[in-house]
Order: sequence, then structure tokens, then C-alpha cells
Amino acid sequence: AFVSTRDGNPEIYIMDVDGGNVSRMTDHPAGDWRPAWLPDSRRLLFTTSREGSNDLYVLTVPDGMGTSPPEARPLIATPADERDPAVSERSGLLFVSDYSGTPGIYGVAPYDLWDDRSAGLELRAVQAYPLGTDTRMLPGEHPAWYERGVTSNVLYAGESSGAYRVLRAGSLYSEEPEVIARDTLFVGHPAGGPVFWHGTPLWPP
Repeated sequence: AFVSTRDGNPEIYIMDVDGGNVSRMTDHPAGDWRPAWLPDSRRLLFTTSREGSNDLYVLTVPDGMGTSPPEARPLIATPADERDPAVSERSGLLFVSDYSGTPGIYGVAPYDLWDDRSAGLELRAVQAYPLGTDTRMLPGEHPAWYERGVTSNVLYAGESSGAYRVLRAGSLYSEEPEVIARDTLFVGHPAGGPVFWHGTPLWPP
């Protein structure tokens, strides 16, 4: 999945790994960007401003493309600015929001994303801030999961005292995240795992 302005504004497209079979997935004047595959290899999360502020929407990639892009629906949509989804097959969803007043990284667990009563395990709209402004978050942006063995870490970017940093935290509750890159020039947008999924999905079980 990728973003292109070839049709006038940012829209999401997919294509084969060899560059063939390019298909447009979104069509909205507000623009759509930052796609993230779900581990079932059928659905995409993405950021869109179609309701005014940035929100997270989800769409299902059809088996055969018709004349129109597939329908997209909101997953996390509030008056706050929600963007930049990062998905892990075992750890759930990370995203950036300014819900508390400044950009921070919030998380949603897998069991809060999937409706197990549905035969298709459909994604449902979630309560992203169950404790209101007391909901736990990491101050920063551009989250990515970094998983090795049974350990799940959060990589993310931040800025402090005029320096850019990439940090690693054990969870959203980490009080002292590890700085793994720092420079007065820009460092950011970490990637700690695959950007697409292939084969038999492991999540949901």
C-alpha cells in the first residue's frame, strides 16, 4: 500500500510487489495517507481528514476491483487529531493523538479491536480513551512496534532541547525510555517490523 497524489490529492493505492496491478483504494477530496496493513492481509487502516480533524479509518480490500474504491468507515474518530497507525499481530494498535493537548502515542489492545461474536472477526469502533485525559500515553510521534521473541517494544520519535531522538520503550507505561538515536539533524519515522503481511495471519487467533 502507498500514497500518491497522481489523481490530484493524497489517496491510498495498492499494487503487487513487482509494481503491477495498481488499484486505487480511496477517493475523497480531504485526502488519505499513512496506510497500515492489518495482519489478516485484507484490511487497511489509514489516516484521513474527511471529518475535519485527522481520524483513523479502515477499509477491506476486495478480491476483485470494481469501478469504485471500497467503502471506508471510521475506527477511531473524535474531535482530537488521530493519525499514524502502527499494527502488531499480537500487541494491537498504536496511534498518535493530541487528545491530551500535545501529541502522544496511545494504544488499543487486540481484544478491544476485534468483535469475537462476529464470525468474520470484524473490526469495531473502539473507545480509544477509556480513562479520558488520564489514559496512558507516551509523549512523542511516529510509533512502530519492535518485536523480538516474546518481547514487544515501542519505537517512536521525539524532540527535546533542540535535538531529535528515536526512543525505545517497553510499554506505554515506561517511565524512562531508552534513547537509541539522537541528532540535531532530523531522525525519526522508525520501523521495527514488516510493513506488509504475507501468508497465514497469526492475529486474530
